[in-house]
Amino acid sequence: MCASFVSPRGRPGVPNWVSSLNVAMSLLFLVFAGVQYNDPDPLLWTSVYAAAAVLSFCAVRSSWALRSSLWAALGAGAWALVLLWMGISANGLPAVLAGEDMSSPGVEELRESGGLLIVACWLMCLDRLVARPSLHGEPSP
Repeated sequence: MCASFVSPRGRPGVPNWVSSLNVAMSLLFLVFAGVQYNDPDPLLWTSVYAAAAVLSFCAVRSSWALRSSLWAALGAGAWALVLLWMGISANGLPAVLAGEDMSSPGVEELRESGGLLIVACWLMCLDRLVARPSLHGEPSP
């Protein structure tokens, strides 16, 4: 996966709990990717969650993944806001939230924007946790 870019010891100053949390989030994103088989557009969403899993796994050990995670977070956040707007404007927020049909257009966009917001928030947190060791209460080098 990122073998040629990975240093064996990881980033200096990154605590073990951050690395463990990274692995856990990578596994969670892989589960998210795995449950996309019945989505109307499974290839797109499987790719989004698989990319988030790879970036999460590699970011602790590789600078290219850490830089990419910040750009991916910004892209996912912007995409989520567009889908959120599309979902609300389709039928109006009360109608979408009260809708019993989970496959109606407004509800589908809201669910997709929720997944993108999870990806964006985690990748943004990942950038803050890995790139800035001073946030862990340890002195910066």
